[in-house]
Amino acid sequence: MQDKHGDVQGVISVGQNMTEQRKTQKRFEIADAVFENSKESLIVTDGDGRIMSVNDHACVVFGYRNDQLLAQEINLLASPTHDHNYYKSIEQILDADGSWQGDITYRTKRGDICHAWLEAYEVQHTRENRVERVYSYTDLTHFQVTDKKISFLSKQDPLTGLDNRISLFSRLEDRLTRANYQQSAVAVMLVDIDDFKAINDKHGHNGGNQVLKEVAKRLKNCLSGKETLGRFVKDQFIIIIDELVSELDAAKLARKIAEQFRRAFVIENVHKNLTASIGISLSPDDGIEVGLLFLNAERAMQRGKHDKSTVYNFYTPGLTLGLNKEFELEKELKQALLSGQLDLYYQPEYDLNKRQIVAIQALLRWHHPKRGILLPERFLSVAEGSHLLVPIGWEMIRKACLQAVAWEKAQIKFGRIAIALFKIQLSQISFIAELQTILKETGCSTRQLNFIVDKEILGDASTDILSNLNNANKMGITLTVRDFGMAADVIDLINRLGVANLKISDSQIENGLESLANNAQLKSANVFASSLGLNILSDAIDNAEHKAFSSSHRFDSGQEHFLHKKVMSVSEATFYLRCNNH
Repeated sequence: MQDKHGDVQGVISVGQNMTEQRKTQKRFEIADAVFENSKESLIVTDGDGRIMSVNDHACVVFGYRNDQLLAQEINLLASPTHDHNYYKSIEQILDADGSWQGDITYRTKRGDICHAWLEAYEVQHTRENRVERVYSYTDLTHFQVTDKKISFLSKQDPLTGLDNRISLFSRLEDRLTRANYQQSAVAVMLVDIDDFKAINDKHGHNGGNQVLKEVAKRLKNCLSGKETLGRFVKDQFIIIIDELVSELDAAKLARKIAEQFRRAFVIENVHKNLTASIGISLSPDDGIEVGLLFLNAERAMQRGKHDKSTVYNFYTPGLTLGLNKEFELEKELKQALLSGQLDLYYQPEYDLNKRQIVAIQALLRWHHPKRGILLPERFLSVAEGSHLLVPIGWEMIRKACLQAVAWEKAQIKFGRIAIALFKIQLSQISFIAELQTILKETGCSTRQLNFIVDKEILGDASTDILSNLNNANKMGITLTVRDFGMAADVIDLINRLGVANLKISDSQIENGLESLANNAQLKSANVFASSLGLNILSDAIDNAEHKAFSSSHRFDSGQEHFLHKKVMSVSEATFYLRCNNH
């Protein structure tokens, strides 16, 4: 202090405690350092959700520059994985509780969807009357990938990527439970690589692993989609066939697998021929428990190790033998088609109202070089399983057309040749085109043909079947529906397709005469046909009961001779037709 003359009279000091201020400043400096250097992605927004501050780590994680995020809304990072209601619920919790935490996904600038643990909380600034929100993202993408990898390794074989033993047990358990509910069958197929130890000994584990991966690849190529493939142990693979329709399906798959082993394997640039032993067990026949089915498949496989006469073995030896015979028959049937062993025999079709023979039905027979003449019942199921029904059907039509032309040239009256069609044949889109080709090649007229269709085919007819039948009828081919007692929808189709004949079998006539009820049904068939304007046909009359049903029609000696010998070869049918040229 100075007096009026400027002389110093004393000193006045004013002190202020800066400790708290310095501490606060230090806290802010530390907070800024933590904010900027945190390994968490930190974002601060105002009360309206606009970004006020963002740390460097957040910029790196989200893929934006700092200036690209500032003043933007926080929902810029929102992921399409969550809907609007999900984010709305977070807002509601923040408003009510002041904080929220949980799993969330976010979207980066590149559009990648990533996982994070989010902690969000509000900071109230009472003096300024404002609210800020802090969002802290902890990246979980690495953990998500790790979890998926752990999950994969727990169920998959790391070498081949196939299901492992644990997963196979679990899957078979599920399949058996479902099969029991659906009352369907399941097959377990064990594929064992023969002499695999020798491969490891000679080429080492790298060579062995190379083979295992190639085997897995080839086995995958054999599957249709409803099977489960896995690596059981070491050099053994398991295939579970769900909803098995027939043992034949399992046998066919086994043959496809055996075929894969006919190509040499390349091990360290060396070509090596390998074989496999295949064992098959079936549920419920060979067991309904997982362990037992695996065991029985292994027992069947071990039997194959000692007997290389077949490429696979079922747990039930008789089944292996029977299916091998079926496959042999399939091979012979393919050869029969090529070498003309399939032939047509004939029997007359009798109009029960007109009391005369109006057509000749063609019946398929196989002249087997070793087994003699085989009836269709013996080989058509094999043909169906090997996709031969369609070519066999066309072979029948072609031969019938050639015979019709031959009889026409010889001036032999036969009415029409009737041919029963297969459902799969009628389902072909190219049916009419193929038919026209045969008619053109053989010179056969459509007025010489009569197509027989079973009632069951009409009852479950697709659009293609109906279209083919309709077009065949328009071409001039007569249609006959076999069987009677039909549902309303089938009767409607008979009218729409212009069906001319209704055919009943000998057995229906014989059964009809055994009781009043059956006899009434037979008579109703006649009324039924008459009311629809249909001819009612049967195979030729060959006994007294049939004669009674046909209202005591008289036969001459030539017809009597034939009626006791219904099915005829071409020469016999020709002789009969010459004798009864009326």
